Amino acid sequence: MRFFDLALLCLARRPARSIATVTGISVAFAGFVALVGLSSGMERAFVELFLGRGTHVVAVRKQTVDLMAATVSEQRAEAISRVAGVSEVAAELVGMLNVASGEGVLVSGWPEGCYLWRTLSLRQGRLPAPGSLDEAVVAQLVSEALGKRVGDEVEIGTGTFRIVGEFAAEDVTSNKLILVPLGALQRILGREGKVTLFNIRMARPDDPAEVDAIKNRLSALAPELEFLSTEDIGRNNRPLRLLRAVAWGASAVALFLAVVLVLNTLLMSLAERKSEIGVLTAVGWQTGRVLALIALEGVLLAVAGGVIGAILGAETLRWLAGVPPLRGFLKPAMNVHLAIMVTAASLAIGAVGSALPAWRAARLDAIEALRSK
Repeated sequence: MRFFDLALLCLARRPARSIATVTGISVAFAGFVALVGLSSGMERAFVELFLGRGTHVVAVRKQTVDLMAATVSEQRAEAISRVAGVSEVAAELVGMLNVASGEGVLVSGWPEGCYLWRTLSLRQGRLPAPGSLDEAVVAQLVSEALGKRVGDEVEIGTGTFRIVGEFAAEDVTSNKLILVPLGALQRILGREGKVTLFNIRMARPDDPAEVDAIKNRLSALAPELEFLSTEDIGRNNRPLRLLRAVAWGASAVALFLAVVLVLNTLLMSLAERKSEIGVLTAVGWQTGRVLALIALEGVLLAVAGGVIGAILGAETLRWLAGVPPLRGFLKPAMNVHLAIMVTAASLAIGAVGSALPAWRAARLDAIEALRSK
């Protein structure tokens, strides 16, 4: 019998215990994948929102905790646009508002004529007319969810808007958007002259040294603002950082419990198999081979639980992406990085959880083990 087959046979002889252990490990890994995937998925969705617009740098107020609650003066846009190396600037006001159906939607206010309007891929209709404060452009998914079409009216917060255009976007967050003229949203939110952030396009975005130099000039011009590259905006968002910390903390606890499961299962198995270990030692098995057998059993349990847990976690992520409060803010993805983490964690759990049982098995005296039969 081959070494690998022997390890499988040892686990199969106690199916109820092995299945219960794999189930517990699967739940731990499902939680790990779902929690870590949730935080990274929200971060990625946030980043892709700006990448889809061709925004290279985002300016927000320093020490901002809640991005949508932060405000800066709209007038800063003019000074930022005059900095050498800056191609275009677009102020943006963002708010989460209820529509007539009671569903919360993300509403953005954009200045007339800014480059953000040019990034839209209109499926039908047009952009708001110059000077209009009661026209809106909605994402296709929002339009379908509200049961509205171009030409219909929709109540957003305390205002009523006529839908004049419908657009489709590749990133999930944009598909949750309603876009209105900046002045209209400032009036609804009571933030006249204020915006949430500035979208900045660089003349030479592919030159990292030039981008860093421009960011330094911008920081000197507006010290109350923080200028973040698009890829950094997710990592520096405080709510997302808090979510990331909670996800990793809860995942660490779950994976520790998986180690305890492997340890407990193998210790119980070892107590029942002392005579078997004695026989193996008596027929010439070296200490290292006994160690390897017990360690392989632990790794097999952990890997099986990791694979099943990863599948369950990925399906949980897909389900979460469709839950109304999270729809449009999460891009579920079982990426290579997460798959590598699951693989490494399962191998580590198997090795750590089997270390003590393997050590005890290697120290068993063959004669005493045979007498325990």
